[in-house]
Amino acid sequence: MLRLAFSAVIIMFLGCSIHKPTMPVHDVEVQPSIQTESSLYYFAESQLRRKKGDLDKAVEFLHQAIKYDPDSLYLQRELAQFLWQKKEDRAALEVLDGIMARDPDNVENLILYGRINHALKYWEKAKSAYEKVIAEDPTQRGIYLLLGGLYADTGDLSFALQVYHKLVKQFPTSFTGYYLLGKIYALKDDPVEAKKNFLKALAVEPELDEARYELIKLYKTSPVDYIFVSVKPGDTIGAVSLRLYNIYDDTIKAAILRANPEIKNIDQIHAGQQLRFPRFPLNRNSPKIIEYEQEIIKNYLEIVNKHPDNIRANMELGYFYHELGKVEESERILTKLGERSQTDKDVIRYIIQLYLDRQQFDAAIIVLRNMLRGAPGSSEIHYIMAMAFDGKNDKDMAIQHFKQVSLESRFFQNAVVHISFLYQEEGRTKEAIHYLNDVIKMMPGNPDFRLYLGALYEETEAFEKAESILKQGIKIDPVNAKLHFRLGVVYDKWGKKRNSIQMMKDVIRLNPKDANALNYLGYTYADMGENLDEAERLIKEALTYKPDDGFIIDSLGWVYFKKGVYHKALEYLKKATHLVPDDPTILEHLGDAYIKTENKKKAIEIYKRSLMNANNGKEILGKKIQKLINEGY
Repeated sequence: MLRLAFSAVIIMFLGCSIHKPTMPVHDVEVQPSIQTESSLYYFAESQLRRKKGDLDKAVEFLHQAIKYDPDSLYLQRELAQFLWQKKEDRAALEVLDGIMARDPDNVENLILYGRINHALKYWEKAKSAYEKVIAEDPTQRGIYLLLGGLYADTGDLSFALQVYHKLVKQFPTSFTGYYLLGKIYALKDDPVEAKKNFLKALAVEPELDEARYELIKLYKTSPVDYIFVSVKPGDTIGAVSLRLYNIYDDTIKAAILRANPEIKNIDQIHAGQQLRFPRFPLNRNSPKIIEYEQEIIKNYLEIVNKHPDNIRANMELGYFYHELGKVEESERILTKLGERSQTDKDVIRYIIQLYLDRQQFDAAIIVLRNMLRGAPGSSEIHYIMAMAFDGKNDKDMAIQHFKQVSLESRFFQNAVVHISFLYQEEGRTKEAIHYLNDVIKMMPGNPDFRLYLGALYEETEAFEKAESILKQGIKIDPVNAKLHFRLGVVYDKWGKKRNSIQMMKDVIRLNPKDANALNYLGYTYADMGENLDEAERLIKEALTYKPDDGFIIDSLGWVYFKKGVYHKALEYLKKATHLVPDDPTILEHLGDAYIKTENKKKAIEIYKRSLMNANNGKEILGKKIQKLINEGY
């Protein structure tokens, strides 16, 4: 959105209005009664309110200005801009539609019209407006970028190319134009044109390394020739590699990943996916492969030589040397990064961005293992290494590295939580309990560890121990609502409903907007058949915070069921099963509601679905189903 200084806006307002302002410039100093009825006065007030961030008042004053000067297209456009700034896109567009009907060729109107339609995803209207802007005023550099990006986003790569070619023709020194041309040509699998435009971008702005990174990616994904393979059901990268090459190892895996940068996890491909397999991945003596490898290294070194502290370039170069089998070069670079990670937290951030976020866990482990040479006791490196092993589903190695995170590390508490969860996932709950007890001995003042331990005791139905450990946590942190909530759940499972109710009341006292506690208390009342009006109030309040929570909607349906309002109960329980289709309790409630509304055929169908998903209460469900069968349903 275009922004101008306040004085310039006033001048534009006076100079650009289709009709003369209601009040001439020399009348500004006249008596207040005239001033307050002036369009200019209200416009000025609207601008002041906008500057103060009060857009609601700004819009009010602008409406007043328009009331006194209804023919001013400039005021109308300002109103559209204010509404757009308030994120009232459709209201802004409605105002603009009126403007465009009167002045369809005004460039500023067209720009705003295109931007708002773009925001509303009315692609064709946005494209048409942007095209017209460029035709009317070819110097609007930003519009080329918006239009080209819109074509690219909607899959019209050829049109995107046309727009960016117009951009660089109009602005021959546009780094962005050449860079985007390179990106589009790369998407169209035209590496020759892509390379040409990336090089032009670098010629314009040699210091901007993004084009150099794109060249590196281009060389990595252009290893002479590809075999295109459509993945079949049950295929894995390894299986396809064995079919093509009769071998599958780390070298081949690295080559495949380079050829398919869109793969986040090499172990998670899907049927129908089109993948590139290098035709000669093992032929390191191929002149083309040697050439590309040299170009990759050259571009990395150009970045590193200019900016020796560039983390990304050093990290990627170190990993690339590893892929090439250049172990000494790789270790030298990555060891230094390990040393640097002790004082520069951005090193860890880059590992997360470059490898963990892209689920390239094997690459992350290689980089981190080498970094540990430079910082063998680094808690941060061990923590990220553990995350990578967890991503690979190697829980034992993940636990091993999480345990290397020191007590003083900012990652220590997260590491403790991860270890506990990993033990649980492996069915090693006793080990998790033993581990957390040891941690609590080291950090007795941390209430959260008692929360996790209490949950583990709850899981093993050691309710007395759960109660004890959670009460210790509450003693340390009396206003910790999570501890009170967990203790309430323990009491509920223990059969101590009154204690559970009291705990949930405590949670709500500590946090009146806790939707889970509001729902838990309301559902408990409903299940006990008590305080049903209060239960309804509590659950409706919970829904104000979580309106689409299927479990809370189920609770409300169950309240109506307990109240005997069965058709209303059915309405809410159907909605709950739509949101949570496989929960056995919700399904059983729905079946009960169908019984009460005399639809027993539907009830038996729903009970059977509940039985299929149930872990507990199967005997009761079985009896309900058998009773209906005996009745002939």
